[in-house]
Amino acid sequence: MDGTIHRGAGAHPATRWLAAALTLPLTCTAQGGWHGELEGRLQVDDLRSEGPAIRLEQWADLLWRDEERRENATIRFALREGPDGPEGHIYQLAWSVERGRDRLTAGRFDQIDGSGFYALDGLRLKLRGERSEWRLFTGVPQRIDGLTGLSGGFLAGMEWRRPVAHLIDLLPGERLDTRLGLSRQWNGGATATRLTWEAVTADPEPPTVSGLQYLALAGSVRLDEWRMDNLTAGARIGLQEGVMQIAIDHYRPPEERVDFRDRFYQAYARVGQERLVAAWHHPESGAGGVRLEGRLVRRSPGGAR
Repeated sequence: MDGTIHRGAGAHPATRWLAAALTLPLTCTAQGGWHGELEGRLQVDDLRSEGPAIRLEQWADLLWRDEERRENATIRFALREGPDGPEGHIYQLAWSVERGRDRLTAGRFDQIDGSGFYALDGLRLKLRGERSEWRLFTGVPQRIDGLTGLSGGFLAGMEWRRPVAHLIDLLPGERLDTRLGLSRQWNGGATATRLTWEAVTADPEPPTVSGLQYLALAGSVRLDEWRMDNLTAGARIGLQEGVMQIAIDHYRPPEERVDFRDRFYQAYARVGQERLVAAWHHPESGAGGVRLEGRLVRRSPGGAR
């Protein structure tokens, strides 16, 4: 499948003909600790064919739990049968065990760190202390979109997380959730050593409170190039009338593109950018409201816009 979309005979230029779509969710619980959801989809369309085509999909999200041994197993997958032949992808296939406060996970599992959100084929060890937590992980990162995936070489890293009390009266709540990470990734002969950090208000104020309600700061530094490649900040401020939200993102691609974000910019934008988003929201009675949003994006000269 080359990803090219063909229009069927008589199809409207701006739309695609859809004959039927059927979703059948099925939630089941079986003996032995299994539970989850099975979902079948039957669709008739002409998105990738000259005429109507039938596609049948099966999605599964299953979890097994042994409370006595404190073990988990997770499997998430999708299968599709259609004119292009059978397709499929496994999103998660992992086993984990807990001992005391610690947890070991092996297989393919979701990973969230300074590099973003992705799947990791490998191992992760969480070591929890009284107030802090260490996370050690290694494996092959994957980006899965629908039924296609992209591998990201090999990755090894660690993170330290700890809530800390702050002494600034302007910040909401009484503490910050902080994270400091170090990782190294190898991909196609290129390597990247990255230091990541994050600080987020742990107890955000409700939207009805005036003043600063929420604040988040995060960034990363490429240690092998001695330069900051990413800095993000976000805040929510309660006004007398409505709520103001502000988000700032500064990104400079490194010379060697190793992780998924670097490779995306190499293929599509080729340069760094700064992005500022400001929004004002005024809730009305019931479920309605008014929202105004503005965006400003500045890219370095010579990049795609």
